[in-house]
Amino acid sequence: MRIIEDTAIDESSTIRILVSTDNHVGYLEKDPIRGNDSHNTFDEVMRYARINDVDMVVLCGDLFHENKPSRKAMYQVMRSLRLNCLGERPCELEILSDQSIVSRDMALGHINVEDLEINVAIPVFSIHGNHDDPSGEDRLCALDILQMAGLMNYFGQVPENDNIIIRPILIKKGDTKFALYGLSNIRDERLYRSFKQGNVRFMRPDVDPDSWFNVIVVHQNHTSHTEKGYLPENFIPDFFDLVLWGHEHECIIDPIYNPQQNFYVVQPGSSVATSLSPGEAVSKHVAIFSITKKSFSMQKIRLKSVRPFIMKDISLYENTAIKPNTNNKSMVTAFLIEKVQEAIEEALNEWKSYQEPYYKEEPPLPLIRLKVEYSLEYQVENPQRFSNRFVGKVANPNDIVKFYMKKNTRNKAIKSLHTDIESLNIKLENIKVEDLVKEFLSTQSLVCLPENELGEAVTRFIEKDDREALKCFVTAHIDSQVKLLIKNLTAEENLDEELKKQKLLYEERTRLKYEEDKEEHDMKNDFDNLTKMSLLAKNYNENINNHNGNVNNYNGSINNYNENINNYNENINNYKTNINISLNSNLKSNDTYKNIPKAVKEEEYFINDKQFISGFDDIMVTNMQNVQFKTYNTDKNYSISQNLNYGKWKCQNNTYIKDEIDNVSDNEFIPRFNFKRAKLL
Repeated sequence: MRIIEDTAIDESSTIRILVSTDNHVGYLEKDPIRGNDSHNTFDEVMRYARINDVDMVVLCGDLFHENKPSRKAMYQVMRSLRLNCLGERPCELEILSDQSIVSRDMALGHINVEDLEINVAIPVFSIHGNHDDPSGEDRLCALDILQMAGLMNYFGQVPENDNIIIRPILIKKGDTKFALYGLSNIRDERLYRSFKQGNVRFMRPDVDPDSWFNVIVVHQNHTSHTEKGYLPENFIPDFFDLVLWGHEHECIIDPIYNPQQNFYVVQPGSSVATSLSPGEAVSKHVAIFSITKKSFSMQKIRLKSVRPFIMKDISLYENTAIKPNTNNKSMVTAFLIEKVQEAIEEALNEWKSYQEPYYKEEPPLPLIRLKVEYSLEYQVENPQRFSNRFVGKVANPNDIVKFYMKKNTRNKAIKSLHTDIESLNIKLENIKVEDLVKEFLSTQSLVCLPENELGEAVTRFIEKDDREALKCFVTAHIDSQVKLLIKNLTAEENLDEELKKQKLLYEERTRLKYEEDKEEHDMKNDFDNLTKMSLLAKNYNENINNHNGNVNNYNGSINNYNENINNYNENINNYKTNINISLNSNLKSNDTYKNIPKAVKEEEYFINDKQFISGFDDIMVTNMQNVQFKTYNTDKNYSISQNLNYGKWKCQNNTYIKDEIDNVSDNEFIPRFNFKRAKLL
């Protein structure tokens, strides 16, 4: 194997592969500033695949940030895949291996490029990471959904952790034969033990295996965080030509040769910063590999949509202008403000340096992190209060600065009174459920269930919302114990003794499996108490949901009240409308009433253009003056006029009829109302 120059590439036998990893789509998607960062960069990655006319895309895990991605995150990924990977362009890759290894569903036991129902121009292959791993009774994940939709090929699944068999996807183009192996994420300690015990096997082509260019995709710790908490490179067989390493977020895009194993290692790094750490501050790239027979070349592409990130280490000791043991808080604050402003300017200048000349949009708000070393001789401001000065200028206005003290520089005389500030600011989110379970198990005792696997089941139940985790764990182990008891024909009176015996045997197997594993404990726990602890955590979440439900119900009651008011007003309007319809239907052509109902009181009445009462009353007219009586419908659809002269008028049949003449004084007001209601005939 050798690295070749682009000028030596034979296009007809060259497989071009775009490689990316740890896209974490959905990270901080509710953040008003950074909510679309992960999707924007993933979409940029897929556009590079289409623009550069690659043959395939390989993703090294953690496509999604959540085990159960939101509908928004799923929609964004599916949209990018459809727009960039489907099309009329024919795919020149020939699949030679058994394609069922990419699907557990026999109805779709083929790679999507072979599907006759859709036209895939650029097939995408992906393993799962530790963020988007399978869960639940059926062990499904978000990648299964994308595969069922025909947008992705999900490979590298590990059905049995203690018996790992890795089979390749065999691909051919011209004279180049390409074998793609996948190893999805497994807990590092368990994978370490499986390699040590020889429980990991790699299948190779039967015919001429050395003529294949072999690539493996992994998603594990690359550096030794603990003694066994990583995957050593020398565990990977030396027949591989290239290792694509996911999970580590620091971008080390240039191939690094391992002389012991005779292969190259490429660590693409994440496409979005999910933590404010030094590894995330490195510029982020994707790579396009051109593989021709047993040689390859690589083109690295810098991602331009990534939000700029500047991280600086600062020591207050190095600033001689700030004197210790004085009231120096204002001086420290002013010094740090200046450093933040310098970092903001540096970030924006760096971002502009790798944009296209015609790019005219405003640069995004940068991420800034200052790690400040100080001692008790310096007075520092609250980190969040300090950071809030830069709202609208940075994308992380709550955690710009982080103060820490070196342990070896503390004053031993006051060590008991002052502890490391970082230990005082431990956040609840940094406490792992798995550690709490282990602490609880250390004081209890189990009868037949293994503590380590039980702890993992509780972790999946709480952290990943896998509601079937505990049920599946208990059912599987109880069934196993029952089968052993039946097989040994254990008598009822010897049941306890046999269980203890099996417990001892399992303890011995567990001790051999988990020797020197810091996460291993002796089997001590009571399952009922542990279940109660899990239910408490579950009930806590349910109480929060119930509280939110009560708030929604209260809002719903307000909406119902408003709706009832609207209905009441609508009924009044309908009532008036019915009155108008009834009155209109009973009018004669000469504008006189006929059978006017008692609802006529809803109309308006006028005498000499003055409104007086609703309804028909007796009227007294004096001074020999004629009075004009008018009746108007509310909607002004009709009117009736009647002239009344001197005398007393009686209402009869909705019309005023003159009664006997009374002696009416000229001094009486005109008209005079007799407010006795006239009977409607």
